[in-house]
Amino acid sequence: MTPLQAEEILNKYWNSIKDLRPNAIVQPTSDLPYISAKIKQAHFVLGEELIKNGIMTKEFAETLMESYGIIDSLFIEDPEPINKKYREYIAGLKKGIITDFRMPNPFGECIPVLEYANFVGELLFSLGKPALITNDPVPLGAYVYDALRTKAQKDNDLNLCIEIVNTSLTRAVHYPGKKNNAESVFVKLD
Repeated sequence: MTPLQAEEILNKYWNSIKDLRPNAIVQPTSDLPYISAKIKQAHFVLGEELIKNGIMTKEFAETLMESYGIIDSLFIEDPEPINKKYREYIAGLKKGIITDFRMPNPFGECIPVLEYANFVGELLFSLGKPALITNDPVPLGAYVYDALRTKAQKDNDLNLCIEIVNTSLTRAVHYPGKKNNAESVFVKLD
């Protein structure tokens, strides 16, 4: 796969992402333009090309980390069971009830995000190039979201659960129909 092909694959992947909320939270893998393994490979091919040519920015590295991390959390083989639980979760929040539903991490699940962050960091180090991200954990968004999601469930914090549900789907990946925070208010307490 060439870097140009990788860029094309990623653009098609980003165009396949849909914000289906409040009716659904995950999409079927059949919505992906390629199998997830090929999309993941494209992340590495493009990232390596940008790093080797000295044109990878911190912002684009964060986009690639997030993009890589959401593949397996926002796209699954059979989304209906998760989407059904999501709709029940939303209905419960509207009534002030918190169920045990675990929202997918819109910043990418922590392990794959960290995997991609390590790839970027190790490649930069091996090439003698300066780190792109310093003084903070690399996949910060993924870890903060995960901690907040866990805390909200543990503390039975209705307001925090609602804030999490109403947050814009992703922060870095750009895709058609992406909502901003003002557009993604789905749950309001009466």
